[in-house]
Amino acid sequence: MLNPRIKLCDVLVDELNSPRPCSACMNFTLQQLRAFVMVVSAGSVTRAAEELHLTQPAVSMQLRGFEDGFERPLFERVGRRMDLTPFGEEVLEHAKSILAEAHSIHRKRSEQPGECTGSLSIASVSTGKYVLPRFLAAFAADHPHVAIQLEVTNRSRVIELLEDNAIDYALVSLPPERMEVESIPLVPNELHIVAPPGWRIPSPESPAFEAWLNESPLIFRETGSGTRRAFERLLASRGVDLSPVWELGTNEAVKQAVMAGMGVSLMSVAGFAPEKRLGLIASTPVHGDWETAWQLVRRKGKPLTQLRERFESHLASKREAIVTEHFPWAVQCRPISR
Repeated sequence: MLNPRIKLCDVLVDELNSPRPCSACMNFTLQQLRAFVMVVSAGSVTRAAEELHLTQPAVSMQLRGFEDGFERPLFERVGRRMDLTPFGEEVLEHAKSILAEAHSIHRKRSEQPGECTGSLSIASVSTGKYVLPRFLAAFAADHPHVAIQLEVTNRSRVIELLEDNAIDYALVSLPPERMEVESIPLVPNELHIVAPPGWRIPSPESPAFEAWLNESPLIFRETGSGTRRAFERLLASRGVDLSPVWELGTNEAVKQAVMAGMGVSLMSVAGFAPEKRLGLIASTPVHGDWETAWQLVRRKGKPLTQLRERFESHLASKREAIVTEHFPWAVQCRPISR
């Protein structure tokens, strides 16, 4: 693999021991590089021309001009097939690197003075995918040159990424226990007992509720899940057997199992609100010290860059409006503070 930091002329001299002067080596255009990369990607000159919105002769000319700068072949041609040679594969990696750098330069030219750039990396527990995009959308619209990388996974993986300092923020309903973090509250996490459509759920304040839970098949999230911990605390407070009948790894799997009549569970209302409105799932809220709040956390002491500071300021200024517009059930919950 070629080092992407090596100049293309150095590659030619080192790889080919070519006496060709450097000025000739650098006599390539971005259009030729794009044609070369697209021909490889598309598999033929014809399809590459369609992708580039050019004529086939124009792409053939650009490709030929690029190939002529090398003393080794980039392709093996058998009939209409064009297969990269080992040397061509190395040049391809370098061509992609050059095009990526050119794209970055183009983005820099289009930036406005004082505009935020860079990237934010966030990991979210699975239920968080129903919450976080509402808070990211407005920020992304106001900061088009900021790349946001979002990984949705289970809680254990989210905490692992945070501990390894591999991400900027984690979205969780319960903060990690083994490390100190700074927390940015977003929205209360209202929890509901959920059951198949048509099932009657007794009032959580009535004696019948405990008996109903003991008689119902229980569906749990995986070990380590914040929702599972809340469910276990709720059941323990009511003297209910904690043995799960089903153990599923995602919020979506739990929701589908409940709707299919497999049992009852505890879920964040954010994860099933549309199904609730359509009558596809029965639910009732349960309140107690097991309640949580959705929050973005970052490692305590992690440097607050200009981009992170801008991001956190945006969340603080927009949170109330976003919650009111997109999470009306949360307006009735008790306020959360930082």
